[in-house]
Amino acid sequence: MPRCSSICSPELAVELKKQSLIQQHCQRARKLAVSLHDQAAELRALELQVRGDKSVRTRARSTRREHVRQLERAFVRTKDEVLWKTPNLAAQVLKTLGAQSKLALKKMATTFGNRPEQTLIRKDAYQMADLLRRVSEKEGGSSVLGDLAATVGLSSEKYDVQDLANKAIRFSRQGDTLATVLDAFGDDDDVRSAAAGLIN
Repeated sequence: MPRCSSICSPELAVELKKQSLIQQHCQRARKLAVSLHDQAAELRALELQVRGDKSVRTRARSTRREHVRQLERAFVRTKDEVLWKTPNLAAQVLKTLGAQSKLALKKMATTFGNRPEQTLIRKDAYQMADLLRRVSEKEGGSSVLGDLAATVGLSSEKYDVQDLANKAIRFSRQGDTLATVLDAFGDDDDVRSAAAGLIN
């Protein structure tokens, strides 16, 4: 009986060659995008490169991590106006980076959260209240929520978490709320996960 390696190796070699070509294409596309100052095209190239990395088991972890960092940095520095015109691209980049990227989550919040017509940040007052309750349980969380309450016309000392969530959405302050929470507690897995749940 032939060994599995003798059967699978040609197919594996073809797949690796295909992935290598994709990576080369991504690198050329990124260089061209940078030379043309096309931030959206650069993001597309970097995002495809990171997705390609995930399908290549032989790629060194250090290389994959560096590509992720490059995508994250490019996303954060992309102008809001560019992302407003390409919301699907922004959503795909966040999906590729994942909820562990505090910087990407904050970028989504600040770029789209305060725009009444946007659809990427959920206008779910109950889900927002759940996030704020988690924040209230953290050390220093009450102070952060008090500051947020003051920005929407509530007392910074006496406020209801659900009322705060309602007003944040009513006055289109979801972005400010999420960004403030991520600044303060974005390294906390529980808070970051709840914040990510509010972003489509």
